[in-house]
Amino acid sequence: YVGGGLGAAPMSAELLEPFTPEEDLLPTMLAIIRLFDRYGNRKVLTQARLKFLVKKWGIAAFREAVREERRLVKLTASGEDLKAWAPPPEPEPPRLPTPPRKPFSFAPGFDEWRRTNLYPQKQAGFYTVAVRLPLGDITPEGLRALAEIAEVYAGEVRSAISQNFLLRYVPEEALGGLYEALLQAGLAQPQAHTLLDITRCPGADTCNLAITHSRGLAQALEAHLASLALVQDPMVRPISIKISGCPNSCGQHHIADIGFYGSSRKVGEREVPHYTLLLGGRTRAGEARFGQVVARIPARRTPEAVERILKRYQEEREQGESFQAYLDRVGAASFKPLLEDLQTIPSYEEAPEYYQDLGAEGETFRVQLGRGECAV
Repeated sequence: YVGGGLGAAPMSAELLEPFTPEEDLLPTMLAIIRLFDRYGNRKVLTQARLKFLVKKWGIAAFREAVREERRLVKLTASGEDLKAWAPPPEPEPPRLPTPPRKPFSFAPGFDEWRRTNLYPQKQAGFYTVAVRLPLGDITPEGLRALAEIAEVYAGEVRSAISQNFLLRYVPEEALGGLYEALLQAGLAQPQAHTLLDITRCPGADTCNLAITHSRGLAQALEAHLASLALVQDPMVRPISIKISGCPNSCGQHHIADIGFYGSSRKVGEREVPHYTLLLGGRTRAGEARFGQVVARIPARRTPEAVERILKRYQEEREQGESFQAYLDRVGAASFKPLLEDLQTIPSYEEAPEYYQDLGAEGETFRVQLGRGECAV
């Protein structure tokens, strides 16, 4: 697949070819890079993305260009060098401590952690374990502790697009010992890749292009949802929430079940932080669907908006119906009346907190955009 991407203009990737032989994989990648380097838009750097070139040419023309460029790549010295590439070897089994066999633990929280953070691998007897990082943050001390733990218990470590770490090739017999080691290091947070594991960009805390403090909303949402009984619903738990501080989708809001991006609205002479709500985004094999805009909600009312959406889903879903299937049936636009009253903004004198952003309490909200760190 080629030409996909998020950003302010999200596009779904197009199928380049149904199957690429292993020996052609790297030549194909190099051919695509060479075409983009030659024909990509260098004058307007915000358009310097492969997706815009694929859209301009059309996938049929781009496909033929890649095939011809790949043929030429394979005739060059660099193409010959690519033939020496081989897949990396399987990770070595971890070095388990003595005694090695400890598949269970009586430490508090083990059962919940095992239920939400473990994924059986295709390789029998091994698990992938998610190390959940709230807000995507980890301290230097935590990172060193994780490295030491991984040396003992895992075959390899990967970073995930969910802003968590994944420990791969963890033997089932080591799960109890691993949990206790993570617990001691403060890295045994449960609920990885669930409703409470909210993806977010850094937002206005550090980004020059952000409108709102997306980290603040993520914290407020997690605290609010964790207090509700619906978070224990096994049909609600897999629902994804993703937040960006602006339309550029660094927080992947376009492909979330429930997505938000920061915006602003003027009430009189004052600015009020808002979030634009999207519903129904998803990615799965052969399909990428971007969320539909449903409402613009004041930042302060956003947790309540999410609660209403989830409660309506609980009340109206059919037997075994997932949130995505439910949205397909009722339509994202059907939620507009449910959220309409949340969009009313009281005067500053009545509710000054509406005019402050979540995560920046006590500060007057004002959009202050600077120069971006890329595409400049």
